Amino acid sequence: MIHPNDLNELKFEKSAVFGYRIDDVNAFVAEVQRTLTKLYNENEDLENKMAILAAKLEEYRQEEDSLGSALLGAQKLGNSIVREAKGKAELIISDAKSQSDRMIESARKKLDAEEQSLKALQTEVANFKSRLLSLYRTHLNIINALPNFDEPEEAPQEEPQTPFASQPQPEYEEREERKVGFNIDVSSLD
Repeated sequence: MIHPNDLNELKFEKSAVFGYRIDDVNAFVAEVQRTLTKLYNENEDLENKMAILAAKLEEYRQEEDSLGSALLGAQKLGNSIVREAKGKAELIISDAKSQSDRMIESARKKLDAEEQSLKALQTEVANFKSRLLSLYRTHLNIINALPNFDEPEEAPQEEPQTPFASQPQPEYEEREERKVGFNIDVSSLD
């Protein structure tokens, strides 16, 4: 490849008969030199830019690889976190179910115990009522078996003589005879 500086050192031999005009050739060579210099500089700029782009491209490829690795690692980590969370959730649900089952069983046992206690108390109350009614019947039978006595009249008692004996004494009234008796219907007590 010809460098633009090579054109400065370029010399043409002159021919004696038919030759080119030196000024025209020099002007053409100067124009070619300017064009080549411009193209050469543009080519260097493009090669520098291409080198920078190639370096950036390589950097982006490395970042792409590391991003791909990071993405893959994040995906694996996410999957493991999801699996771990599902496992913990299943464990929590299992624990909650077993705890609720224990609580329900405990409540059932307490309910059964309270029902047993209630039945025992109801039985005891029924037995007490039966014994009490039997005792009342016995008492009523005893009371009904008692004979009816007329009340005896009280004889007036002589009062001792005291210094106040001159005062009039109240008279006793005769009382009506009363009969005392109990008739209670025992069948209504059941």
